[in-house]
Amino acid sequence: MKNFRFLAGTLPISLCIVIAGAWTALAGVLEPPAGPVGPTMNSLEEIHDLMAALAAGLEARTPVQSLPGSASAVHVIDEPGSYYLTANVIGQSGQHGIFIASPNVTLDLNGFALIGVPSSLDGILANVSGNKNIVITNGTIHGWGGIGVHTQQARNCRLENLQASDNGGHGLHIGDNSTVIGCISQNNGGIGIFAATGGAIGSTISNCMVQGNAGGINAAKSLIRGNTATGNGVNIAGGNATIIDNHAP
Repeated sequence: MKNFRFLAGTLPISLCIVIAGAWTALAGVLEPPAGPVGPTMNSLEEIHDLMAALAAGLEARTPVQSLPGSASAVHVIDEPGSYYLTANVIGQSGQHGIFIASPNVTLDLNGFALIGVPSSLDGILANVSGNKNIVITNGTIHGWGGIGVHTQQARNCRLENLQASDNGGHGLHIGDNSTVIGCISQNNGGIGIFAATGGAIGSTISNCMVQGNAGGINAAKSLIRGNTATGNGVNIAGGNATIIDNHAP
């Protein structure tokens, strides 16, 4: 405004009128449109509904506790998808804990445990011919009469951040082209981590700890790297395996 007054005092009146008109055009229309003024943004309720819809899309997972069981398992997963625990799973005599009967399954134990009882079977069983692409993560498998996690006949499996302890059989038993990473297997009646590789493609076992088992890590044709194995019958073994950077006194 000060600049405009200076121009008004030094320029001809006609030129001042032209400049003032241009200034007004640049500023735009300052009066609001006719009629009531309505909201221009989403309401809090609309935002809440949108966030709920987004969350529902991201949470496309099924709680295992909502699944029925069978004569041989406490819970059965028989469709591809993503599943998670909402509480511990307690075993039953003569039954597996969770039976994965479908390929392409991700199971997040979500920090919970599968707890076996006397005469129970495997904690998690996915040992089905033709099964593949099974991912099991983040929890404990303890005290089962059989194997902690059993995926021997399933290909392309991944076990990560699991603790298998005090099971009657092997702690973790995998098949061809599978990965075990960041797991603990201790005080099991069989081998801590056993890769029963029947095909030409081995598996990878890395950054795991096995202790106090009948055998430590046994994985033929596989990569065994960066693990700690102590107090087992034989700490690390594997025909035609690549064994590097392990601590196995």
